[in-house]
Amino acid sequence: MQYLGSNQFLLRRRSAAEWSSDDFAQSTGPIEEVESAGRRCWTVELAPPPRKPYPLRIWVDIETGQMLGERIEQAGLGAQFVDLLVGESIDDEMFVWTGPVLTADDEQQMYRDRRIALEREQTSWFRTAVTDAQIRARVPLDFTPDRVPSHDAETGAFDAMNDRTMLSRRPRGVEGWEPRWGARFYVWSTPEWDWAAGALHAGLDDETINDLQQALHPQEPVDRQRLILQRHLWEASAGSVVADTGLVLSAPAPA
Repeated sequence: MQYLGSNQFLLRRRSAAEWSSDDFAQSTGPIEEVESAGRRCWTVELAPPPRKPYPLRIWVDIETGQMLGERIEQAGLGAQFVDLLVGESIDDEMFVWTGPVLTADDEQQMYRDRRIALEREQTSWFRTAVTDAQIRARVPLDFTPDRVPSHDAETGAFDAMNDRTMLSRRPRGVEGWEPRWGARFYVWSTPEWDWAAGALHAGLDDETINDLQQALHPQEPVDRQRLILQRHLWEASAGSVVADTGLVLSAPAPA
């Protein structure tokens, strides 16, 4: 059992490692014998570490070694025992907890429920005070690659990417071509090439893809364009694809 409340300095014995540190572990003067809480005790002032401004004075019971008090005079902070019994017998029932009990899972669920309730309260305020309509704005996507991990000098095929976007092409095939990406992406074809473009954490739409096509192959006819909304890949231990499913939407090619 561990006490997690305030004034732990009085209840938890410091370890040898703590006493060998610079955090209130070295005395600034002599040890004096005084009385505190009706007990004979030693008192001494301990030097603060460099990151703290003031020293700490402690009172320690001579008979038991129990910390009786601690105080930072300059800050007016401290705590001490005022009514102390030593050597008294204690009924075992004193240590039987009869209050509410939370498991670790219960506690985590409580925090989740609080967070969800707070988020709902915050978004409700926004819908009331600002707007309850969907807020959409176009964000430019930069497909300029900073990595081209694969390319074929003979065929012109390549895979290029940056931190947010992916762009690939292959020589045009009879069936078209789709990469095995786990992101939302478009595929389309031109007379010579099968193309694919995808984005992470950003929405792609027909207008964005049309802008991209005009940058890559202006005025070339486009066909077989479609949007792949979701793709799930399960890789076998040898690396082969075991299952591959996707939701495909056809999109009209730009004129």
